[in-house]
Formats: sequence, structure tokens, C-alpha cells
Amino acid sequence: MLLALLPAPFFALAATALPVRMVLGLHIAAGATSLFAGLVPMLGRKGGNTHVRAGRLYVYCMITVATTAVVLCLLQPLTIGRLMLTGVAVLSFYLSFSGWRAARRHSATLLTSDVVLAAVTSVVGLLMLAAGVWLQAVLFGFFGVLICLFAGLDTVHGLRPRPVSTPTPWIFRHFIRLGGSYIATFTAFVVVNLGRWLPTDAPQWAGLAGWIAPTIIGTIFITRTVRWYKRRLQPASATAARAVGVVPLLLVLAAWPARPAAAQATAPRLLAGLITDAAGQPLGYATVGVVGQGVGTVADEHGSFRLSLPATVTPTDSLRFALLGYASRTWSLVALPPAPVTVALPQASVSLADVAVRARGLDSARIGTHRYRTNLQTNFALGT
Repeated sequence: MLLALLPAPFFALAATALPVRMVLGLHIAAGATSLFAGLVPMLGRKGGNTHVRAGRLYVYCMITVATTAVVLCLLQPLTIGRLMLTGVAVLSFYLSFSGWRAARRHSATLLTSDVVLAAVTSVVGLLMLAAGVWLQAVLFGFFGVLICLFAGLDTVHGLRPRPVSTPTPWIFRHFIRLGGSYIATFTAFVVVNLGRWLPTDAPQWAGLAGWIAPTIIGTIFITRTVRWYKRRLQPASATAARAVGVVPLLLVLAAWPARPAAAQATAPRLLAGLITDAAGQPLGYATVGVVGQGVGTVADEHGSFRLSLPATVTPTDSLRFALLGYASRTWSLVALPPAPVTVALPQASVSLADVAVRARGLDSARIGTHRYRTNLQTNFALGT
């Protein structure tokens, strides 16, 4: 009855309608792009320009996927499957965006804009939960609960921050949330296409496996990554890191933000190395700096550098190497090559904007005595 009160075309367009086909095409294109873009940061070198750009593309695709999923849900007649996939899209968007923000700011703390987004997303999660109960769509309500957990915890932590002795490094929030987002996106892709891949006489458990298998496999990989980073960030005398556990990833991630890091991160106090070009020739006077920290130095004429790191720099910070005429390189401190560090900068063309030089209007003044005088014209102001 409530749906009947809504104006057309809400919940009324057929799948063959032009608006639906256009939005669906954009939705599929963004989803397919995100599946490939998400693999680049996971499998490639961490902290480089390719990593950053592919991650940004993935987040933009997630924004598009979530927006188009909501629009498709509003345009077409409601079905349980469509509601369920819309819930996955919204959850994947929030996980990817919040994880990307942590890397962009190199901090796990939340700004006012982050808290506002978390609060709005929490309201969306509550509406999804209410709709799931009203429509008896259990999975849709379940995704509403998960969204409320993630966004709700972020809202509470942002409004009522609690001091902790060992704050969680931002890198954990970054890759755990983006990893969870990718698993949710891949799960949606598998579920949508599973009917095309499986034979008509496939057993019933095969469809359930499409929902569960990506979560289990993704949880194993993220658990191993968490352990690896904890070992890199812990002092040598620290105890072994606790495992996240092979449980459904989305439930693990919901509890993670409240857990502090197992040990305080420590960074090497002194970095030394050599900066060269792609052919191995030293590059003199290249710059080396910690991103966002105001800490840096300049290499000598032979490309050698020594950088002393203050206590405010942690292993999760990034180091950038740059020189005019060469492509810059960025590495997380924990991902740097073994000491002494050798960094090769590939040559890159630099395009400078055109500069136009124009003379202003000429100023004239009469100088001299009443017997000897002349006019002088200049393009600068004459003093008195």
C-alpha cells in the first residue's frame, strides 16, 4: 500500500526501459572496472603512484556502483534479490571510502566530515534494517545491521573519542576496510552471474558457496596480511600477533576499530641511501621527504642522502623521492628496500604552462632645468 502512494516512475519501470538500461550500463561498467582496479593495489608495489591511482579509481567506482544500485532499486519493482545487492553496494562503498580516507590522511582518527558521513550512513543502515524487517528480507536487514555496526561505531568514536595508549596505525584501517569492500564487491559479482555459470541441475549448496567462498578466502588473505604488518611494526621482543581468525570477514571488521594495535609502532631513526636514474647514474640534489610530516632532506651532488627521522614518524608513514624532470616515487617506510636504500627515478617530461610577458603603459616625465629639458619615457614608475 505504501508503494502505491509513491509517484511514477518509482518502483514502476520495466527492465527494458531506457532509463533503467542506461543506469544499469553505468552500474556494470563501474563494477567491472572496480574488480580490475582493486587488484592493482593488492598485488602491486605498495605506496607507489600506481597503487595510489588505482586505489582512487576503485573508490570512485564504488561511489558510482552504490549510487546506481540505489537508483535502480528506486526505478524498478522491488525484489528481495535487488534489495540484497543494493545492501552489498552501500556496505562496499562505505568500507572503501572510509579505508581510503585513512590512507589519504595517514591517520585513523576521524574528522568532522568523516563523522558526518558515518552518521548519514548509519541512518541509511537503520532504514535498510527497518525495510528488511517490514519486507521480511532477512539478508537486506542483515546488511543494514552491518552498515550500522561500521558507520555507527565510527560515529560514536568520532563524537566521543577515547584516549588509548597504543593507537591503531592507519594502515590497518586502510587495507582491512578496502579488503572487505573488495570481497563484498566480488561476492555480488559472483552471485549475480552464478546462475549463468552453473548447470541447471547444480546442487543447492553451490549457490550458497557463491556467497560464502569469497568471504572465507578473502578473510584468510587479510588475516595473513594483518599478521605480517604486525610483525613488521612490533619491536623484536614483542609477543606474536593475535590472529584475526578465519570467520566471516564482515563480522571481523565490525569489531576491529575498537581494538588497539598490539604494540606501539617504531620507526628507524636514520635512513641513508642513493638516488639514481633508470640507468643507475646518481641524481644529485633530489629531494627526500616524509609525506605530510614536514621532514625531509636533499641528496648531495652524488645522489647520496641521510635523513634523520623524529619520534613523530611511524613505519606507516610514506617517504617520497622527487627531482624535476623525473617521475617521483613514494614508498611506505615498512615497504622500503633493505638498507642502504637505492631508489631509481624514471625520466619524465614536464610540461610548463605558457608565460606571457607584456609591458604596461609607458610613464613620461619632464626632467632637467628650464634651459635643458627633455622627456623621458619608461615602463616603471619614476620617483619624485
